[in-house]
Amino acid sequence: MPKLNAINHWARLSCDRWNKNQLSRRVYRKLYQRAAKKCWESPAWRKKTEQYQDGYYYFDTYPWPYNHPCFANWGENSTPGDSTLVLDQAGFVVKTGASYCAWKIYESTGRWLRNDVMHLPYHSELVSLHLLQNGYHVVTALELRRGCRYIGVGNHDSEAKDEAVWFEKPCDRQDGREGIIASTYRGQKYFCGPVDPKDYTWIQIK
Repeated sequence: MPKLNAINHWARLSCDRWNKNQLSRRVYRKLYQRAAKKCWESPAWRKKTEQYQDGYYYFDTYPWPYNHPCFANWGENSTPGDSTLVLDQAGFVVKTGASYCAWKIYESTGRWLRNDVMHLPYHSELVSLHLLQNGYHVVTALELRRGCRYIGVGNHDSEAKDEAVWFEKPCDRQDGREGIIASTYRGQKYFCGPVDPKDYTWIQIK
């Protein structure tokens, strides 16, 4: 497995700011993405994923190096020609809720989201668009069932605006109302905890 310094070098050279050659950027992007692929195909990672699927929902299965705090830890700039954004296999910026949820879909279904047009995934409507393009649909009734897979996309009028989360399980809130446990990446760090389901639009992943 390549060391993190080498992978960060590839990630930098996949960005406009440090590499003006488009073909070369694609090659370097494939290199660090291949390192992530080797991680999740490893026996150790498969065991961790199996434990998660057995009910240890608090395990962060987002793969290395994407989950490493020192991977692509430079400032994010989305300006064309000077971009520093590092993308995953689905075209989402790594260590964001959108990228994390794209990984959870792959982990659950064995396929990456199809990305017909490269977008910068900072807005919830873009995440919803990708899901709709891939045949996933909004849950009309708010009945999130244990054992099913859902992605929550933050509503514009809530504190969760522009956030994407992965449904883990229902839970009881301290105020007596129904809540859920969800996982995501916030501020480039893993989060797993209670959220208000009414703050999100829910899309079922089959």
